[in-house]
Parts: sequence; C-alpha cells; structure tokens
Amino acid sequence: MYKVGIIGAGIGGSYLSYRLSKEGIDTIVFDFRAPHEKICGGGVTYKTIAKFPILSKLSIDRKEIWKATLISPKEKKVTINLEKPLTMFNRRDLDYSFLNKAVDLGAHFKKEKVQSFAREGNSWRIFTNTCDYKAEILVGADGALSRTRRKLNVALRKEHAFFALECFLKIKRDVVIFKFFPDIQGYLWAFPRINNLAVGIVSNYSRKTDVFTSLSL
Repeated sequence: MYKVGIIGAGIGGSYLSYRLSKEGIDTIVFDFRAPHEKICGGGVTYKTIAKFPILSKLSIDRKEIWKATLISPKEKKVTINLEKPLTMFNRRDLDYSFLNKAVDLGAHFKKEKVQSFAREGNSWRIFTNTCDYKAEILVGADGALSRTRRKLNVALRKEHAFFALECFLKIKRDVVIFKFFPDIQGYLWAFPRINNLAVGIVSNYSRKTDVFTSLSL
C-alpha cells in the first residue's frame, strides 16, 4: 500500500511526486508515455524561477529570451526588451528531471497505463494494463482531457474548454511572439525552444480557419 498514487507524470505529477518524496511520503506515479514532449508550455518567468529556485539547479538545457513581440488584432506590432528573461525549457527535459529526482528520493515510477480505479474502504485500488496497486490517496495529474476527472464525474464546464493546434518548426528565433485576432477569443504564440520553434494557436471560439496565415515567422 502506497500513501499517494499519482496518475500522470507531466510537470504537475512529477513535481508533486518530488515534493512528497522529499518529505518521506511513499508515492507511486503512473504514466505510460513518460518521458514525452509537450509543445505548449516550457516558458518559465523569472518570478517562477525565484519562487521555485530548484529550477535554476536542474542539469538540463535552457534558453533565455530577452525580447517579446506583441501583435494586436489591428496588426499593430511592438517589440519590447524584457528587463528579465523568459527561460525556455523543453518540456520533456523539465518534467522528466523532476520525476527522476522523485525516484532518487524513493518514489516509485510505473511506465504503465492506468485502465481504471475503484474506491475500496479507505483506499484506492488502481488497475493498470499489467498489474494493480493500492494507495490511500489518489491524485489525477493527467492533463486537460483527464480520464481520472471523467471517471470521478468531475464536470468540465464548457466555458473552460479550449481547442489548440500546435507544431514544432525547424527554425531558430530569439523572440517570443503573441498575436491576437479580432474574430477569435484566443491568440497565436511562437516560443523559441533550444533547437526549434514551438508554434500554436489556442481559442475557445473561431469563425475563421485561415488565422495561421496572418503571422509570418
């Protein structure tokens, strides 16, 4: 029996497992995809690094960005020099580094897919594609499309749902770009990663399909 079972080893699940293991709490983490890359995310502000100083100590590659370009719905563009940098990480490296730290501290990691789980008395039985486990506390950290949330019947409000399209481009840039549009509730972003450019658009409403053509990278 484990004290805490965590479904998902992204940044949330991995960091939680690290903190729990640091306190000596017996933890088990499940994620059949880990380590995996995630296009969105990876940009960490200086305030976040100041609040979580461990980020500065991670032995992983990073890239500091000192400029940001903002493009308004009326195509007004401004590029600003940042007083402090935005630090870019590859999500695969960032998430997995916390998971490895948790394992070094005693956490148990299972590269297995959680198929289901059920409440049994004061604990949870967790069934994977290969075995089953028990934990006193169950944590769902498996993302926006969380199967854990759906299994527990926790409703996702429609206004909280967004769709996103994203890709990596084999382009090197040194400026973060945000572009806003007059006809969608969302924005397009371009984040320079270490070896490529992560580009995506997120919105909860759209009347056009050609918004990607509005920004030249």
